[in-house]
Parts: sequence; C-alpha cells; structure tokens
Amino acid sequence: MAVPRYGVRIGPRPGGAVAPAPDLDAQITELRVHGVGGTAPDALLRDLAPEQVGGDRVAGFYRTADLEPAGGEPPRHVEGYAWGGITSRSSVRVLWLLLVPFMLANLAGWMYRGEPSGFRFAWHRVAANLACLALTVNAVLVAVMIGPDLITYQATRAGLAHGRWWLWPLSWTWVGGGGQQPLVIGYATVVLGIAFLVLLAVRTQSRYEAVEPPWRLKTERTATRKSATDTNLADRQFWNSAIAVRRMTGAHIGAAFGFLALVFAVTSRAAAVPAPRETAWWWAAVLAGGLALAVSTVVVAADRWLGSVRKPKVFGTPPVRIAVHAVAPLAVVCAAVFALRQPEMSRAPGSLPGLDTISAATFLGLGGTIVLLVLIGLAGRPRGGPGPVVVMLLAAGLLNSLLLGLLFAAGHALGRLGAEPTTDPAVLAVPVPVAWAGPLLTAGLAAALLCWAVTQAVRWSLARDPRDFGEDLRDYRSTAPDGTHGPDGDWYVATVAPEDEPGDPRVDRDFLDAPAVRRAWQRGLERLYRLGEARSAAPELLWLIAAFQVGGAAWAVFARPPVPDAWFSPNGALGKVITFAGGATVLGLMWLLRQGWRDPARRKQIGVLWDVGTFWPRSYHPLAPPCYAERAVPDVQRRIWRLNDHGAPVLLVGHSQGSVLSTAALLPADCRAARGEIALVTFGNPTTWLYEWAFPAWVNPDVLAQVLAHQERARVTEWRNFSYPTDPIGNSVRVTGNAVCDERLRDPAFAWHIYGDPPPPSGGHSGYWTDSRVWDQIGKIAQRLQAR
Repeated sequence: MAVPRYGVRIGPRPGGAVAPAPDLDAQITELRVHGVGGTAPDALLRDLAPEQVGGDRVAGFYRTADLEPAGGEPPRHVEGYAWGGITSRSSVRVLWLLLVPFMLANLAGWMYRGEPSGFRFAWHRVAANLACLALTVNAVLVAVMIGPDLITYQATRAGLAHGRWWLWPLSWTWVGGGGQQPLVIGYATVVLGIAFLVLLAVRTQSRYEAVEPPWRLKTERTATRKSATDTNLADRQFWNSAIAVRRMTGAHIGAAFGFLALVFAVTSRAAAVPAPRETAWWWAAVLAGGLALAVSTVVVAADRWLGSVRKPKVFGTPPVRIAVHAVAPLAVVCAAVFALRQPEMSRAPGSLPGLDTISAATFLGLGGTIVLLVLIGLAGRPRGGPGPVVVMLLAAGLLNSLLLGLLFAAGHALGRLGAEPTTDPAVLAVPVPVAWAGPLLTAGLAAALLCWAVTQAVRWSLARDPRDFGEDLRDYRSTAPDGTHGPDGDWYVATVAPEDEPGDPRVDRDFLDAPAVRRAWQRGLERLYRLGEARSAAPELLWLIAAFQVGGAAWAVFARPPVPDAWFSPNGALGKVITFAGGATVLGLMWLLRQGWRDPARRKQIGVLWDVGTFWPRSYHPLAPPCYAERAVPDVQRRIWRLNDHGAPVLLVGHSQGSVLSTAALLPADCRAARGEIALVTFGNPTTWLYEWAFPAWVNPDVLAQVLAHQERARVTEWRNFSYPTDPIGNSVRVTGNAVCDERLRDPAFAWHIYGDPPPPSGGHSGYWTDSRVWDQIGKIAQRLQAR
C-alpha cells in the first residue's frame, strides 16, 4: 500500500500483505518517464512507498497515492515508469565497459546523413557492417598477440613464464614436455575471451530485443526478419529486430572463430619444426575456418537484402547456419589437433611466424572499410557528414588503445620488451608498426584532450556575453516574486540591482556586501549560460581524437621509423610511458568494474553511459551493449494503450532521455489505442540538439511531426516543451509546422532571496521537477484534457 511522504493515509486496511488493486478508470493519468541515471520510483514520484502497477523489478510502472490537487486542477492519478534497472541495477552491467568500442561502432552506423533509403544508403550499410565486423576481427587479432604470441610462445620459449601464479597452467608437466602445447593453451584463452564477450552481448537478447511492441488483434502478428535500419521510428517494427540481431550475432561469432582458426592453423604450421605432420588436420582447419569467415562476411554485408526476404532460399538455410555456428568452432578444434600433433615448436627469436602478414592484412581490411565509408559520405548530394567516419575511427582507436596498452603492460610485467627484428630470444618482440601504434594511440588521445581543453579555455576567455544573457538580466531587474510586496518584503534581497532604483535598501545594504554578492552570482550565472552553449564543442573533441590517433598510426605504419631498443627497456623513457599509460588505463578500467560491481550508487553513475550510448538497436554491431529502448519504448506504448482503453486521458511527462523515449513511443500510429487522448510534456529534452545533430536520417523535424499527425486513433492533443538557458543537455524542439509549444524559462525564476539565505541557485538540467512554473503549466494541460 502506498505510503506518501506527506503522511496521508488512503484506502482500506489491506488483508495481510495484499496491496490494494490500482484503479483503472477514466480519470486522467499523469505518466512520468525519468532520464538518465536510473532514478528510483520513490524519487520519481516523491512517495516513500509507491505501488507497482505494471512491469517487473527491472523496469516497471509505479503509482503514488491520489492526493487532492491544488489550485483547482482536475484530480489525476500519478504514475512513473522506472526503467533504470535495464542499464544500471544489475552488477553484471558494469562488465559492459568492455564493449564500449563496439558501442561506438554501432553508433557510427546510425549516424548516416541523408535519406535512409536508396543506393547510397545501401552501400553505407555494407561499409558500416563490414567495418564493425573488421573491428571484431581486430579484437581477436590483438588478443592473439597478447595470449598465444607474447605469453605462451615468446615468454615460454624465453623461460619467463615460470614462477608466476597467473601463468600456472604453463608450468604443467604436460605443457613443458615439448611440442606446441603452450600454443594450444594460448589460443584456448582467446576462445574463452570470445565466449565471454558473446555471453555479455547475447544474454540480454531474450530480455530486451525479444520484447515486441503492441499490435492490434486484427493485424497479423509476424516476426520480422528486417533490421531496424530497414524501417523508421514511425514504424511499429522498428523496436522489434530480434531476428536480425541474432542473425548478425551469429555472423560475428562465426567470423571471430573462423579467423581464429585460420590464424591458429597458419602460425602453428609456420612454428612447426622440423616439418609439419598430419597436414590433413591443417587443411581441415584452413578450409573450415575460411568457409566460416567467408560466409559470415557475406551475411554481414548482405544484411539489408537478407532482411527483406521473407523465405530465403540460400541464406538462412540449415547448411549456412551450420557453416556460421558449427563449422567455425570445429575449425578451431581441427587447428588445435594439428598443433598437438607437432613434435616441436620453433625456437627462433621474434613473434609467431606469419603473424606479421596476418596483422597487416587485418588492419588493411579495417582501413579499407573506413575508406569506403569516407567515399560514400563524399558521394551524392547533399554530401554526408563526417560523423560515421569519425566515430568509427574513435571506436577503432579506443579498442586498440586498450588492448595494445594491455599488451605492453603484460610484456613489461614479463620481462624485456623490444621491437622486431631481434636476435635475442629473451626479448619479447612486437612488430614495429604495433610498437609505435600502441603508445601513439594513447599519446594521441592525451594530446587531443589537452588541445581541446586549451582551445576551449582560450575560447572561453575571449567569448562575449552568452546569448540572451543580457536580456535575461534586464528581465530579472524588472520582475520580483510576490513575497516582496507582503510582510516579508523587507526580508527579500535582490542579487541584481534595479537600474532605475540604485538606492533600494534591499539591494545596497552595507552589512550584506551586496555588490560582491551580485558580482559573484552574476559571474556564476554567466558561466552556466556559457556551459549551456558549450554542447557545440563535443564534435571538435571527436575530430581531434580521430585526427591525432589516425595521424600517429598512419605515420607508424607507412614511415616505419626505427625504434631504439633502449626506449623499450624497463628503464627506457618510452617503456616507462607505455607501462604507465597502459597499466593506468587497465587499472582504471578494473577499478571502475570493481566499484560498479560492489556499489549500486557507482553503478548508477556508470549506467549513464549506457543510457546515452545504447538507445539505438544493435543493427550494426551485435556485440555492443544491448539496446534498452527495445524494452522501454514498447513498455510505455502498452501502458498508454491500456490506460486509453479504460477511457483515461494520458498526460505523458518526460525528462531528459525520458523525453526521447516518450517521443519515440508516440511516433508509430499502429501502437496506439483505437480511441483516446494524450498530451506530451517534455523538459531537459535532447531530441533536437543531440539526436537530430548526430542521427539526422532518423530524427528530424519531419519525423517528429508524426507525433501530432495521426488523428485516426488515439491522438496527441498537444506537445509542450520546456527548456532552460543553463541546461547543457536540454533545448528546444524543432518540428515541421511549428506544432510544438516551446517555452524557454529563465533559470532561476527570480533574482531575489530571503536575507540570510544563499542567492537563488540555478536548476540546470534537473531543476524542472521542482519548478512551479513548469507544473503550473502541466496543471493547465490537465484541465484542457479534462475539458475535452
């Protein structure tokens, strides 16, 4: 039973622990949807014990006590949709930090600029899908460099693996008896790593992607094979892409295992001495791995056409699924058997034979797909923006920065690390391009951050007054709260001096030091106004990171500068930098994982990253963290539909990311009740400035106009949006036809405060919940809904 904070008891005493059933009647229902950070139901509804009326413990609907409204507003139920558990409640969610590069790659695919149809978009999908697949293969390649090459091949051969507890399997008698047993253990760790990533990515598919949007009984219920990119936000099937995500997941897994089998087979044969034996296993591994990799690549590239075929006759048949799901792991097993049948492993100094050629081909393939993205963006009119290319480069740079940092940290932990070629078996060698790319990617990231910070500091110091700041100051001087004319009039103090009344005693009290207080308050408010405009600096940071990292990596690959061995010795300057940077990055990541695992509050902070980065379905990279909107949007649609079926008008209130979810829920007309009325209120809304800027093909004024366009079913009577100039996230909303009533509010509302209290603070991004101006307007909207 609900226990409101205001001490009001409602309803009869329940029997035992049975909660009273919620009333589903024709009374207006206000439905609140919170933003990022996983707001708890009690905080969302200002109720100590709200009653759950729908959903589950991960994402559910809660209702508070029905208190009498103030100011003559019509009575209404108040519900809240708490969806934060999708991204931040479980401790397993913190492991998604390992998937951040894949998340960025998935976002890069969605950042296409132009109409999401036609020849050019089809080629964009092919290039983006292949780039995401190349990123998966890239991760497998660096994992091979760390495990099989650096640790189990080079460190074992040099005798550096003994006496280390974290390498105890390499001390087994069976491993040290000769042959390629250490190599098999190294590749087995890569298999476990792939399986771990797959587990993180696919364990939530049945929980999120499998949640279907509501449909009418008269409408045929079909499981669509289409990807979300084959539809649009106004299509009810947009949030129903489970089959397509599973198809892409199988292709990425098949490609990872197929590529691993090829690398395993090639390197184990090249490392076999005096000559390879039982090559039938080698041929089986190469042919099976090559088949799995080729079929997976075709499936990924042809995803657009596979999704439009209702009953495929070639792709999707059991032989193809077997090639993707079964043949690839079987190829790894064949490569392992071949390696175990070899009597001896090469003792030649350097890295695994053949790995350099494989590395060059892999990075060349990744670079080729990104070049193809560039050419597609330049082709056609209007030209596509650089967003997909920059973010894909950022994903590749971040992935290699983390993994190569781990490689260098492991190398220095084992012993001496050097660049090829080397003649000393005791030196752990890495290829020259990799030896340079590792530190340069990390240095490029640091240089980009430093350059961006300096640029913003200079721009901040040279900037003039923020837009509308002077006008708002004049409004502050001309307005005052009602209390200044009552008994407390002498207690009110203004933080802005009226221009026409400089001698007002409530402003110029000597004991208050009013001029100093006013200057400090105005400077603070001016900083917040500038921060609200600083959102435009984010693209510059992405450009700088991509430019520095790509420039450094390209120089290392093409110039091939010599690497002095002294730099990579444990006492060398570059070695220290690499060890510190790589170790700090890995330790920082592990610290975040540990903190998020143990501390729910810290887990909620980390969950903000997923609230922003996992809104879009995993149509491009299926190993990215799961899309929470695939669960949240259908949940909101079903709740609104059910309330409308009971005759209740719905007042949908969304804040921040909740504004985006609320808007997305109202876009498909097929997901509404036959009759009903809905009013939409949004504040702190990033739909236009963030989503329209980053994803213009999917979010634009024409698409948003569909919220108000559908009148044949339950209709949206009005859309009201509130924003603050001090809000760095929310802004106005652009809709074709100017159908949205946008209201910009000063923040704070007045420049007066009670003497002895601090000056009025700014609400920023979260102040809307306690702003009486916002809720007075929401009360009027409820009155208009009641009057219809």
